[in-house]
Amino acid sequence: MPNKEFVVAEVKEIIKGYFDEQDKLEAASSKYKVPLTSRLYNEDEVAEVVETLLSPERLTLNSASSDLKIEKFEEQFSGFIGVKNGIMMNSGSSADLAAFFVLTNPTIKNRLLPGDEVIVPAVNWNTSIAPLYALGLRPVFVDVDLKNYGMNIDQVRLAISPKTKAIMVIHLVGFPVDMDSIMAIAREHNLFVIEDTCESPGAEWNGKKVGSFGDMSTHSFYLSHHITTIEGGMLMTNNDEFAELARIIRSQGIMRNVKSQAYKDNFNSKYPDIDPLFLFTNVGYNFRPTEMEGAFGIMQFRKFGDYLNTRINNAMDLNSRLAKFSEYLILPVNDDNRVKCSWFFYPLMLKENVKFTVKDVTSFLEKNGIETRPVMSGDFTRHPVFSLFEHRIVGDLKNTKLIHKNGFFIGIHAGIGDKERDCVVSCFEEFFKNK
Repeated sequence: MPNKEFVVAEVKEIIKGYFDEQDKLEAASSKYKVPLTSRLYNEDEVAEVVETLLSPERLTLNSASSDLKIEKFEEQFSGFIGVKNGIMMNSGSSADLAAFFVLTNPTIKNRLLPGDEVIVPAVNWNTSIAPLYALGLRPVFVDVDLKNYGMNIDQVRLAISPKTKAIMVIHLVGFPVDMDSIMAIAREHNLFVIEDTCESPGAEWNGKKVGSFGDMSTHSFYLSHHITTIEGGMLMTNNDEFAELARIIRSQGIMRNVKSQAYKDNFNSKYPDIDPLFLFTNVGYNFRPTEMEGAFGIMQFRKFGDYLNTRINNAMDLNSRLAKFSEYLILPVNDDNRVKCSWFFYPLMLKENVKFTVKDVTSFLEKNGIETRPVMSGDFTRHPVFSLFEHRIVGDLKNTKLIHKNGFFIGIHAGIGDKERDCVVSCFEEFFKNK
């Protein structure tokens, strides 16, 4: 009978051959020459998942094994960001939800209460805002900066009211927000800070990685993101109390994944008649990832540095070569030496006075094999869901409206190289030559 290592090696070789042939077929038949995303995993990740599936004693967080791949990936990625605790979830959206379940929990000091306000950017993603609605919190929408697509600091200051209790920073498109200013505002007004870093792993503000400033941060490993576990996310915090509570909330309210033995001993001594593996100490849901996602993450993390460098190089090249169209386009050029961008997509905006629409441009790009999409939700206050819940808007959201009207993305991922960038530049040259 073949051993596990032999089986995994055989599968890995077969999968490599399959992917090699599949890549050739896709290159010949794909609608897009420059897609927004592409498959950035290979036989390495598949083999690691197969090895995991062949170890039935170690498939979930509830496994008795002390050598879980989920926990290894948590340590790797939270260590990279520079945060003490990483708690992997089944999605970035679940991480956002878990963060606010922590902040509204009766066990924490100065918890958020229904009616409390949380300042958020008006350009966002629905699942970043949905936890506020679900928990009776009131989002306060502020405008963003055109240079970094993040919340405008002056507008954040204007948004402060007696009911303001938290700021939810969303680092959009790989651009870091000015976290020095955000944290100064938070300290002045005694506010919680949550960083949604799902689009910006590896981005830095003033030499420090985003996701390491606030009380908690959230991260996503969805298929189109910088690294992927297909679905998956992570909550991070330097606050041990928040971390333990997040582990309990993640796993149906039981404490078997808690790290603190003192925490376990406290409850076990009070409830000796209840099996400690099934002792519910708080509210809980099922936000657990599987060991397969942990396996995927470990292999992807090894490639993250190369992936990130490719994104940066792609962006720098496009910035340089598209600069000649500055009469028409607002490029995502960063001239602030405190900023390191990790480039989720490549965002572009038409200037207000141009004689054509964003639909004219994106239709031309799509026709020529360059995939496009809007900038996240665009103006979130324009969506039907916005009217269903209580909210507040600060200012006129001028930049948000411009992004909604004139903004779009193209791909910049690690599967894009010289040929794809040449295609983008030549396509813009063709579009603008008679304008």
